[in-house]
Amino acid sequence: MVLDFHTSRYGGRWDLEVRSGGAWVAR
Repeated sequence: MVLDFHTSRYGGRWDLEVRSGGAWVAR
């Protein structure tokens, strides 16, 4: 599982997403 901070394309704000099994899940 990889934690990555990136800019959300929808909200334009920083969101934390968890990549598990190659799938991105917005937390």
